Amino acid sequence: MSKDRYGCTNGQKDLRIAHLDDGVCANSKTISRSELETRVLDAIPARLLSVGSTTSLQDEINKQLTATTKTGERDQEKLKSHLSEVSRK
Repeated sequence: MSKDRYGCTNGQKDLRIAHLDDGVCANSKTISRSELETRVLDAIPARLLSVGSTTSLQDEINKQLTATTKTGERDQEKLKSHLSEVSRK
């Protein structure tokens, strides 16, 4: 569109779109760069700090910690077994 506005350029440039049966995009809406930046920056903290996303993040961290602990315990058992074998020789 321009350096200060965003929008679909397919309609403006009359570019054909395969999934529209080679039609042209009819969307003529545009948004100013400052408006888009404001919307994106306003949405980031709201999405990152929402209860759902923090709960989801906490669940993922707990899964990773559990998996790491189990792996560490298995590795520790393998090392003990290997140490026992080496000590017997």
